[in-house]
Amino acid sequence: MEFTKHQIIDALDSIHNKRIVSNDDIIKAIRKNVLEGKIQQSDIQFIIDRIYPTVLDEKGLEINNFTLFDEEFLKEKAKSDAEKYLQSTDWIIAKIGEYQFLGNDVSEMLVKYKDVLDKREEARKLL
Repeated sequence: MEFTKHQIIDALDSIHNKRIVSNDDIIKAIRKNVLEGKIQQSDIQFIIDRIYPTVLDEKGLEINNFTLFDEEFLKEKAKSDAEKYLQSTDWIIAKIGEYQFLGNDVSEMLVKYKDVLDKREEARKLL
């Protein structure tokens, strides 16, 4: 299920004003669209922050009374992003492997792609 930003605003507003009984389907659909990259997480968070402004708790700390992106979702999103990154950089591994297979020295390539290789290592740790 895909939503426009306007539909998301309406859905979140309805949840906020308790005009709908169950919000689980809406929340699942929004999370799914964020995971699939159809909607930016920052866009949704901006909308949530406008509908559900932060308030101060008894200690003076800012809190938000509505959390769409809980810890479980953020872990799932990090894994999804890691998988996408690995897939998008697989060509570098193939390029280095082919170059090495052909008997060439890959030390320059390892230096050239060091940042990508380091980030790939971090991404694999998340999976």
